[in-house]
Amino acid sequence: MERIDAIDDALEQLRRLLKAQNEQIEKRFASVQQAVERQQEGVETRLTNIRDEIEVRLSRLDRRIDSLDKRSEAQEQRFQQLPEQLEQELKIMNRRVGRSVWWNLLISLFIGVLVVAALVFLLSEAFI
Repeated sequence: MERIDAIDDALEQLRRLLKAQNEQIEKRFASVQQAVERQQEGVETRLTNIRDEIEVRLSRLDRRIDSLDKRSEAQEQRFQQLPEQLEQELKIMNRRVGRSVWWNLLISLFIGVLVVAALVFLLSEAFI
C-alpha cells in the first residue's frame, strides 16, 4: 500500500510537473505567436506605406505624362500651323519687296528725270 501511495504521489508530482511545463510551453508559444503577429503587422504597415508611396509616385508620373502629352499636342498643332504662318510671312515679304522695287524704280526714274531736266536746262543755257 505504501508503495502504491508513493507511486501515486510520484505520479501526481510528475503530472503537476508536466502540467507546469505544458503551461510554460503554452506561454512561450503565445509570446512567440504575439511576436510573429507584431512582426507581421509591422511588415503589413511597411508594405502599406510602400504601396501608398508607389501610388503617389505613379500619380505624379501620370501627371507628368499628361503634361508632356499636352505639350506635345500643342507643339504638333504649332507645327501643323507653321506652313500656313510661313506662307503668310512669305506673302508679306513678297509684298514688301515688290513695294521696295517699285519705290526704287520710281526714285530712279525721278532722279533720271531730274538729271535729264538739268541737262536740258544746262544745254538750253549753253546755246542761248
